[in-house]
Amino acid sequence: MRVNMSIEWQKAPASGRVLVSGGALSSALINIGWGTYDLNAHRFAFTSTNEPCRVCFALDVTPEQQATVHVTETAKPFEFDLSEVMQQPDGLRRFPEIGVTVTAESDVWSSL
Repeated sequence: MRVNMSIEWQKAPASGRVLVSGGALSSALINIGWGTYDLNAHRFAFTSTNEPCRVCFALDVTPEQQATVHVTETAKPFEFDLSEVMQQPDGLRRFPEIGVTVTAESDVWSSL
């Protein structure tokens, strides 16, 4: 199953890495903010850390396996259960202590 996910920071982190256990990142791009994303290494870097940023992802997961997203190698690392986010109203989970909002939804078009 394909899942579309985004991670939005109120203030962009300087750098970090996104890993998925129980799934695979198939694509990623910076949607808001100035920086780079290396899909092979799953690393991102932002040149401006005083403004909001958003990175969008496509993940491949299997319903039988629990997928956990890990945001590491950054000043404020965190992790979350992808299915937990998808079960929330509007597929949204906030991490107010670190200024992050995560959204996730099943990509129904990819299964047609």
